[in-house]
Amino acid sequence: MSGNTFNEATFFELNSLVSDSVGFLGEDGLLGELFDSNDYWAFSLPQNSIFELVFTNTLEDFGVEIYNASRNLIPPDNFIIEDSIDPDTDISKKEITGQLNAGIYYIRVFPIFGDTLYSFTTDVTSANPDGAGNTAETARLISVTSEVSSFSDSVGTTDPNDFYRFTLNDSSELELNLTGLSQSDQLLVSLGLYDELTNPIDFTFSDNSNNLRINAELEVGTYYIEVLATLGSTDYQLSVSAISNETSEPPTSEPPTSEPPTTTPTPLSLLDTQFYRFSNRQVGGTYLFASEGESVNIRQNFSNVFSEDGPAFRVATQEGDNLLRFNRFANTQVEGTYLFATEGESVSIRQNFGNIFREEGIAFYAYGADANVGTDYYRLANTQIQGTYLFVNKQERDSALAQFPNLFRDEGIAFEVG
Repeated sequence: MSGNTFNEATFFELNSLVSDSVGFLGEDGLLGELFDSNDYWAFSLPQNSIFELVFTNTLEDFGVEIYNASRNLIPPDNFIIEDSIDPDTDISKKEITGQLNAGIYYIRVFPIFGDTLYSFTTDVTSANPDGAGNTAETARLISVTSEVSSFSDSVGTTDPNDFYRFTLNDSSELELNLTGLSQSDQLLVSLGLYDELTNPIDFTFSDNSNNLRINAELEVGTYYIEVLATLGSTDYQLSVSAISNETSEPPTSEPPTSEPPTTTPTPLSLLDTQFYRFSNRQVGGTYLFASEGESVNIRQNFSNVFSEDGPAFRVATQEGDNLLRFNRFANTQVEGTYLFATEGESVSIRQNFGNIFREEGIAFYAYGADANVGTDYYRLANTQIQGTYLFVNKQERDSALAQFPNLFRDEGIAFEVG
């Protein structure tokens, strides 16, 4: 029997038959004395899944809402909802289909007109992890250079659009190619390019074509790419490259001059780029570290997700003596949380945890844990939210472990920074 609030929600097993009633009806179908205005059910998905919810045996119109673990309503537009009525029995049927990430969810059933019994079943099939975000806010961060980079994914009924985000440091000629689309008259796919405020720059639609292309002259800044399926479903391959328009000045004939004395760079002088720290407003105890260029975009477009804490540390954005490359991975199951890992650890993440983490490219270069050059930054693993980590200096580490000894596990020094 269902509960009447979120806190009283009844957990049910997936792929099982569930029956109850809303209104004045009791479980036996007879009128009761109390009006049941809400039925709350709960279920858990162990992995990203295609979720189908089918209601049958209903006599009157009723409403259904699906909520995430934070008890926020998932917009109905995220689902395909089909209503039908059996002409012989006058019994209605409601089918709700959509893609959900791993986690806990709630179903609310409520009466609209009259009282009704209802039954529902669920069908769950595994869904490939979405390699790109479904909105500009969750866009996958990619690196765009003169070398062609390719990204494979799919769009369709349950995952209609994919967003990618990139930043250009020079004015450049961008080339986008979308290939590998399904050959079908029932397929309509578009490729779009947007500025940092998501204003459209260019877009093109499939017209019985298997190749969409966009060429654009772009200035320095942040941009978004969207692949959208308006009709049908398809796999695709997105290829991206950008040729810088900046040219080096030709050598000039100058009289020889005496060379100024040279100074040998110190290890810390290689760490010349300021990074800023942003706290995730929705998942406490998790941070995003970003360069000034990315920070501008976060301040303008994602202030509802992140609050700025100020300058965090200095790192390098290119290779240097004894510097290690650190890659950034986004947790696909807890949006807005990130893991920073050396290339060695990244190999293991790609091989064994691709269902949890999405690689977003090089984050920065810094010194390793044993360099004894810069300021130590430690990694604390959250023991209650899998795949989330806290990166902090020694003072913050000591404070976190003292206040929350059962919440964080100290994994040692992650990197050394300026």
